[in-house]
Amino acid sequence: MTTLTIQIPDKETELLTQIVKKLNGKVISSPAKADLEKSIYNPDAIAKVRKGEKDYEAGKGVKIAIADLWK
Repeated sequence: MTTLTIQIPDKETELLTQIVKKLNGKVISSPAKADLEKSIYNPDAIAKVRKGEKDYEAGKGVKIAIADLWK
């Protein structure tokens, strides 16, 4: 069996699905790459995390020894 990836407009999906099924093929749908890149997280939270990462890389972070965490 051969696997084929085809990117088509959403409006044409039904037609292609019917053709593939007539050929005894199997249709496996997956979301578009743009849909996968959408985050389920709040954009403000993402911005805060990224800012923290940049601050840490710039040397603004504080290192704490593991032994001192629960004192």
